[in-house]
Amino acid sequence: MGDADLYDWHVDEGWLQTVRGGAFYYPASGQDIMEPIRCFSEYLQDFHFCDIGYQELDRLEPALRTPPFRISYSGPRKAALEWRIGYRHLIPGKRVETYERPHENPINLVRRRGFGQMGLAEFPKSTISVFMHRGDSTGEGGSNLWFFSDRDSRHPPLSRVFSTLQSRLRDRALIITDGSNTWKEFLRRYHGSELSSREAYLEHRGKIYTHGQLKWKCVGWLSRRYGPTLVWGVTKVRQQQSFSSLDDVLRAFANNGGVS
Repeated sequence: MGDADLYDWHVDEGWLQTVRGGAFYYPASGQDIMEPIRCFSEYLQDFHFCDIGYQELDRLEPALRTPPFRISYSGPRKAALEWRIGYRHLIPGKRVETYERPHENPINLVRRRGFGQMGLAEFPKSTISVFMHRGDSTGEGGSNLWFFSDRDSRHPPLSRVFSTLQSRLRDRALIITDGSNTWKEFLRRYHGSELSSREAYLEHRGKIYTHGQLKWKCVGWLSRRYGPTLVWGVTKVRQQQSFSSLDDVLRAFANNGGVS
C-alpha cells in the first residue's frame, strides 16, 4: 500500500493480514461495491453483498470493469418486494460473478437479493472476517436494521442481530461503519459530522472500547458516507468460567487432570 493510498483509505497492515481466508459481508449495500473490493481484494476471495434492491438479478451490470468469466444464479432471477400484513416479503436469490486474476485465486462476488439479517444468518459461525455497514438509516429508504444492538422481535431473524453478528465473526475481524443505525456512543460519535474519515480515525487511535463480547480498536478508515467511515479491529473476549463454591473449583480442577 503506497503513501498516496493513505489519503483515500487505510487499514493497519497487521489487521489486513488477519482477514485472509475469511468472507466479506455487506448488508444493505446497494451499489457501494467498488471501494471494498479495491481495498480488500488482495486479502479476500469471497465478497458478499446483500440488498432488497437486487430484484432483477439477471439485469444487474457486472460489478467490476473486467468481465466475469462465469455467472451463476440460485433462486428466481426476478422477484418483487411485497408488503404483507405486518411485514415485508421478498423471495431471496443470488447472482455469483467469478473473476479471474493472474497468479491469484479468482474473486467470487455474490449479490444476494433479500434482507440483510437473513443473509447474515446464512453464514456459518466464525467465518466472516470483514463486516461492512454504512450509508443506511431507519427512515424511509433505509433498512431499519440495527446490527450493533440486540433487540427482541416476534420474528427470530430480526431478534438479537448483534449476537448473530458476533457469532458469525472470526475471533479477530474487521467491522466497517459510518455509525449508521446505532446508538453506541463511540460508533456514532462522528456520524453526520464534517470530519474526514482520517481525522476521525486519529481521534480514536490508541483507544480500546468494549461492546458486547468484543474489544474494539480503530485501525483505519474508508471514504466518507454519512460521515466518516471507520474500520474497527475487533477481538472476541473469551468469557472466563465462574465458580459458585469451592466444590465447583475442585471439580473443575479434577476434570482437567489436576497438576501435571
